[in-house]
Amino acid sequence: MSHCTYPRSINFSQAIKIVQNAAAGLQLQTESIATADALNRVLAEAVSSMIDVPNVNCSRMDGYAISHQFYKENPKQWLNLSQAIYAGESVADIDYHLFATPVMTGAVLPPGTDTVVLKEHAVVDSGRLMFEQQSLAKGQHIRKAGSDLKKGQMILKANQAISACDIGL
Repeated sequence: MSHCTYPRSINFSQAIKIVQNAAAGLQLQTESIATADALNRVLAEAVSSMIDVPNVNCSRMDGYAISHQFYKENPKQWLNLSQAIYAGESVADIDYHLFATPVMTGAVLPPGTDTVVLKEHAVVDSGRLMFEQQSLAKGQHIRKAGSDLKKGQMILKANQAISACDIGL
C-alpha cells in the first residue's frame, strides 16, 4: 500500500500571512515619470509642498483693501481710491495705506493694507470712498499666505495611489 500525502488546507487569514511574509523580503523598483502619466500609479515616497499656497496675502472677496490702523485713527475720513487690482495682477511698489484700493476676489493685497471691506459696505463719490460699516475687524476677508498649504507640508503620502485630484494638486 502506497502512502499519499495531500496538501493540507489553510484558511484565508493563514494564506494572507504566507503571502505577506513572502512579499516582505521583496523590494519593488521605483521610477520617475511625468506627472501627467501618474494616474493610478503608487507613490514611492511622500510629496511635500514646495511653496506656500497662496504665496501672498490676497482678498477673499470683491471690495476695498485698506490699512486697518489708518481707518481706526480716521473712521469718518473719505479715502482716495487707487487703481483697482485684479486677480493675477502684480501690485505697484508704493505704500497704499492712505488709499482705499478696489480689489477683486483673489487679488494680491497691496503693500500697507491688511483688511478688505466689502464693496456693499462702501459709498463712492467723486473718486473717494467712505465706509458705511462702523466696526471693521483687522484682517477681515483676507486669505493669508500659506493658509491652504505651507511650504514643506506633506500633501501626498508614500504608498498612496495617485488620483486625478492628486495630479491637479
